[in-house]
Amino acid sequence: MEGPCSCSSCTPKPRWQQESHPDFDTVFPMLRQDGFLEKDRNRPFIGVGNTWNEIVPGHLHLRDLAEQAKLGIRANGGVGLEFGCVAPCDGFGNANPGYRYILPMRDNIADGVELMAQAHHFDGMVLLSSCDKSNPGVTMGLTGTVGGDRRGHFVQAAPPLTPPAPLAWMRPLFPLCLGRQDRKEPR
Repeated sequence: MEGPCSCSSCTPKPRWQQESHPDFDTVFPMLRQDGFLEKDRNRPFIGVGNTWNEIVPGHLHLRDLAEQAKLGIRANGGVGLEFGCVAPCDGFGNANPGYRYILPMRDNIADGVELMAQAHHFDGMVLLSSCDKSNPGVTMGLTGTVGGDRRGHFVQAAPPLTPPAPLAWMRPLFPLCLGRQDRKEPR
């Protein structure tokens, strides 16, 4: 028995072409400025939401994980498109009146994830986060965007076991970030 037809007229177009850009030829030149190739035209677009920032030490490794996620998406026939998510640090906010903004930020994170997914008609989502404030927000945003034929994955990326050299002064705090009760410095 023969497999399904793979000609261009029988192959379903990715979501972002079907629903948002029936006249895709006017949009594709813009994407080419981002480095898209002609062969990317009919690949599914997968949003890679990332809470990387320089404020939260537990997020410093997320940029590398996002690159790996995009390589995996590419290897499996998709195109990974990374976008940033707001990610507050309650440890930082505790020291000032900004703390009152930390918990409500969870809803902003959820809204941001959902808005990016819907505005760009991603075919799927991969979301990376590693903080007790941003994890729920990212998950809430993901639940608002998946369903039907759109799939999503949340990767709770634990903080690195040891901080990068410039953050060595924070080494005693890492057991707390990792949830260890002994609070001893990692070796």
